[in-house]
Amino acid sequence: MQDVADEPAGVLLSFSADVRLLPPDRFEPLLRDVEGLAVTATLDGTAPTGMSPAVPTGVSPAAAAP
Repeated sequence: MQDVADEPAGVLLSFSADVRLLPPDRFEPLLRDVEGLAVTATLDGTAPTGMSPAVPTGVSPAAAAP
């Protein structure tokens, strides 16, 4: 499970996993990789994230394109 929340100082990412399916020795490196990607994307606006630019709520992606 994951959760993303706006915080006064930035964005809070929360993750949880069933350790029977993803043991801690595999989950921690995954989280460190996610953290590294988030920091890279934050510091380098040109870093590839695989995400599309955000579309304002109530606006269709076709309408948002220039």
